[in-house]
Amino acid sequence: MKKIFFYIVFSKFNNQKLIRLQNYLKYLKKIIPKSSKLIVLDLSKYYFGFNFDKRRKIQSQFNYLKINNFNDLKNICENKKVYGFGMLNHNVKQILLLILIKKFKIKLIGIMSNGYFPQAYNNIKLSLLYRAKLAILYRGNYYFLRILSLLNITPSIEYYFEASQNRINFLKRKKTNKIAFFKNVIRINSDLYSSNKKNKNKKKYITYIDSGYDHPDITQKEIVTSEEKRKFFYNNLFNFLQFTEKVLKKKLIYCKHPKAKYPKYFKRFEKRFIVKTGNAEKFIRQSYLVLLSVSTLLNNVFFLKRKIMIVGSQHWGNLVKDKIFSIRKDIKVPFVNIDNFEKLSKRNYESKIKFNSKIYENFIQYNLVYDRKLTHIEQMKKNLSQIT
Repeated sequence: MKKIFFYIVFSKFNNQKLIRLQNYLKYLKKIIPKSSKLIVLDLSKYYFGFNFDKRRKIQSQFNYLKINNFNDLKNICENKKVYGFGMLNHNVKQILLLILIKKFKIKLIGIMSNGYFPQAYNNIKLSLLYRAKLAILYRGNYYFLRILSLLNITPSIEYYFEASQNRINFLKRKKTNKIAFFKNVIRINSDLYSSNKKNKNKKKYITYIDSGYDHPDITQKEIVTSEEKRKFFYNNLFNFLQFTEKVLKKKLIYCKHPKAKYPKYFKRFEKRFIVKTGNAEKFIRQSYLVLLSVSTLLNNVFFLKRKIMIVGSQHWGNLVKDKIFSIRKDIKVPFVNIDNFEKLSKRNYESKIKFNSKIYENFIQYNLVYDRKLTHIEQMKKNLSQIT
C-alpha cells in the first residue's frame, strides 16, 4: 500500500516562519522513502484562528492541497497509509482538525532532532501569579487535550523520533505517559550528525549566544520583569563580557537573538563588541569559548567540542533561571554568575573552562549520536520506510 506523508498547515505564517517551513519541507523530501509522496495539507478551514496565508509561495515549490470538505480528505486518505507531520504541539484551537485527523486515520509523526533541550523543573522560587499563569494557560490546555486523546477523540503521536536519551527518560517519568500520547518513541541521531567530516576551523573567537532578555517565549510565559532589573542585567553582562575579552585576549562576537527586542542602551554593546544577528553556528565553529544561558545551540558547542560556560544572573526571568537550573542538573558544565564575577582572574578563568573530553563524549553519546554507522538522514529514511 502506498504511503503518503502530509505536512499539515492551518495557522497564519509570517515571513520568518515561512522560511523555516520551506527549509523543513526540503528536509522532509530528503528523509521520506522514494516510493512515497509528500503533500502540504491545508486544514485551515477547520482551525479556530488566523488561517494559513502562504498558499502561493508553497504551491510553487511543493505539492499542495487545500481541504474544503470532508470528501476531499476522504478521497486523499482512503485505501492508503497516511502520516502527518507538523502536529506535535496541540492546542484547543486545533480541536476540530484534530478530530478529523483521528477520523481519517492520519498517523501523526513527531521529530525532535536538535538533541538536548533543558526541561522546566520549576525547582526555583516562582511567584504565585507566575505559577497560576502556567496552570491556566499551559497546563490546562495540555491536560484537556491529553484527556481527549485518552478518550480516543483526538489523535496521539503515533511515532516520535527523538535524538536525546535525556528527553526520552523525561517522557517516561511523566505520569501522563501512562495515557500513551507518544505511542512509539524511537531514538535517532541528531541532525548535527550529517557527515563524518571533522571541523577544521580555527578557534579564534569568544562567542556569546544571547538567549534574549525580552524574547517572546519569555515575555509571553511569565510576568514582564522591571526596567530596573533589565538595566542591572545588561550592565553586569557588559562588564563580564568586557572582562572576558580582556582576560582571554580574544575578540568577542555577540550573537543577538533574532526574535528578541533590545533596549536603546544596547548601543553600548554595539560600540564595544562585534554584534551579529544570525549565523551563530558559523561563529561557534570558529570559537575558542562559547558563552550562553539557554539555547539549543548548546548541542552545536558540544558536538564541535568547543569550550563552554553557562552565564547566570539573578536578574534573568524565572523561565531562564529554571532552564539554567535544569542544564546544571543534567550536565557538569562550567557556570558563572555575572552579578558576582570579580574574583575571577586569568588563571582561574582558564581553569574553570578547562576542556574535559569525558563530559563531551558522554553528552554526545547521550544526546546527539545513537548510531555512528548512519547519518541522521540515512537513519530517518530507514525508519520511515519501516513504519506501519
